[in-house]
Amino acid sequence: MSIRIEQSKKVLSSFGGLSLFQRVIESSELSKALLPHLPTAGFVGKGTPTDKFLGLVYSYICDGDCLDDVEVLSQDAGFCAVAGELVSSQRYSEFLSKFNVRQIRELQNIVIKNSLSMREMVGTFTEFHLCLDSTKHDQFGHVQEGVNWTYTDYKSLDSLQAHDEFGFPYWTTVRPGETHTADSAEEVVSAVMSRLPSVCKKRFALADSGFYSKDFFNTCAINNTRFVVAMRINVFGPLLERPLNWKRAQEGMKFFDGREFEFAETLYHPTDCNRTLRVILVRALKRDHNSGLFRNSDFDYAAFATDLGMHEYTAIDVIKKYRKRSNEENFIREMKNGVNIRRFQCRRLVSNNAIALAATFAHAFIRFVAHIHDKNLVHFAKRLRNKLLRLPCQVVRHGREVVFRLNETHYEEVERWLRKYHHIKLLTLASVKSSPPAL
Repeated sequence: MSIRIEQSKKVLSSFGGLSLFQRVIESSELSKALLPHLPTAGFVGKGTPTDKFLGLVYSYICDGDCLDDVEVLSQDAGFCAVAGELVSSQRYSEFLSKFNVRQIRELQNIVIKNSLSMREMVGTFTEFHLCLDSTKHDQFGHVQEGVNWTYTDYKSLDSLQAHDEFGFPYWTTVRPGETHTADSAEEVVSAVMSRLPSVCKKRFALADSGFYSKDFFNTCAINNTRFVVAMRINVFGPLLERPLNWKRAQEGMKFFDGREFEFAETLYHPTDCNRTLRVILVRALKRDHNSGLFRNSDFDYAAFATDLGMHEYTAIDVIKKYRKRSNEENFIREMKNGVNIRRFQCRRLVSNNAIALAATFAHAFIRFVAHIHDKNLVHFAKRLRNKLLRLPCQVVRHGREVVFRLNETHYEEVERWLRKYHHIKLLTLASVKSSPPAL
């Protein structure tokens, strides 16, 4: 079959579904919240500071990878119709360099409020699980602030991230590469938990062994938050010498790599912490256990420290609750590979923080759209873009109005999504009006 190429004067776009994200962003009134916390001095001409920042958000939604991609995306008629006329990558770099630490901190608060409002529309606050973790971003620039050698044996920056069990982001901060994983974790817990609605009584913080510290435990207690934190072998190792009652886990539950496991529990009072912890120990028999020479070398161990009492949750329930944290690895991977913050390109650390926050807003809106599209099978960014964003369309301008003309199948899909969105909004408004005033 021969294929011919013909020209057309019709204006086309590959982002016909971007109007869906525009609806969400505009209804969230994000631009109004951003306005007081963006740099304004020295910028004239194209677009307001809010337009510039939202341009970055739309760029990450459309799979942009760097500032140069904003220029490429601005050549698409559909992207321009939604994001407006954008500045060059050089001007964007100048804009990002004007951010200061206080503005970044205020933007973090907006991220928290934005994600909480989205969660209220698609979920409940019966229980709230805040999952924390950090990750390294390998860098290749020689003059970037904060880039340093780390235990991973390459130069990198570090980021601390926090999500809930729905995948909504509540915190993203870029830090020097040598920063300890738990640095500023107490600030994250306090900032998020203090903004939860009063109806949320069951609050949990889930974190890996890097967050095991008395400061983290005390912060959780102050914020009426229960915690489950993994422990390192040097901490729980002495507990293995105690007489423990090992029990086989219920059928269907497996160790990290699929092996059968046993569990036991005990109490532990750390010398540097003014509290008693409940420790759940887990062990799985090694496949080559016959070759072990020392005591306890036949098993692989893991342990979890918690303040959840035995009368509240069984040991298996605590293990199941901690496994919600494993999804945090998927959300971090989504931020790095789906929303494209594997690396940062600005010299100043505060500028890279501004970029990370723009990507965080994009991630929040992507997750929100995914939950509305199908609450039973919530797609990650790449799959969602193929289903709802990359819809070919014709861009038609009538005066001040822009029309996206889609084919029949895509049009029905977009209309179906919009009906779900309006239905959720109406339900939320009704529930807010009927709720009693806070005392």
